[in-house]
Amino acid sequence: MYDIIIIGSGPAGLSAAIYAQRACLDTIVIEKNGISGGQVLNTWEVDNYPGFPGVTGFELSRSMQTSSEQELYRMRSCRSSFQEM
Repeated sequence: MYDIIIIGSGPAGLSAAIYAQRACLDTIVIEKNGISGGQVLNTWEVDNYPGFPGVTGFELSRSMQTSSEQELYRMRSCRSSFQEM
C-alpha cells in the first residue's frame, strides 16, 4: 500500500515524487511509456527551462530523471525512520 500514487513521470510527476519522498510518504510513480519525460520528449529544443538553455527534450528528460532518481535514492531511509517514531 502506498501513501501517494503519481500517474506520469513528466516534469510535474517527477517533482511531485521528490516532494512526496521528502515528506516521508511511501510513493510510487506510474508511467505508461518506457521512458520518463512526458510531452517534453516530443520537443526538439527547449529554450526556456532554467539551467538548461538550448537542450533537446530528450536530454532534458534524461537529466530530470537522473536527478530525481539520485534524490529518491538519498531519501530511501526516510520511511523506515518515520515508522520508528
